[in-house]
Amino acid sequence: MHGIDTSDYDRACAIDDYLGLLDIGPGQGLALGEEPMPTAWRSFPEWAGGMFVRWQWADDDDSVVNAIAELREVSWEPTEIVFSVANTGLVLFDSACPGKDPDCNQTVCRLNIKLKEVRYDIETAHYQPNENIALILHRLMTIPH
Repeated sequence: MHGIDTSDYDRACAIDDYLGLLDIGPGQGLALGEEPMPTAWRSFPEWAGGMFVRWQWADDDDSVVNAIAELREVSWEPTEIVFSVANTGLVLFDSACPGKDPDCNQTVCRLNIKLKEVRYDIETAHYQPNENIALILHRLMTIPH
């Protein structure tokens, strides 16, 4: 249980791994921990889910897009995190951007993500297809009933 004076931001910052769950209202939030990294979302219908793509380093956005398009031989590690989606309209946002800031309603600070209202198993992989690109990938796959 978190203290009354502890904000969601404080609880998210306390996560000392790449991922962590936060109880927020009646649902859950998925916090991407560790250091701040540029992050994107890619849907993968064959997984009935998708993948967060976080880049530690890369020459440019195009090189990341090309690396994901050619994704091969990834060693996925289980996280033992199960993320329950109770609302299909999810938002990925930068925690440093205040929610009341009108600029935070722009795509610069937020990305809308659509997932089915089911439970997802999350796996993580470190992917370095060459010396110029290092990515951390988080794969969300639906858990069969």
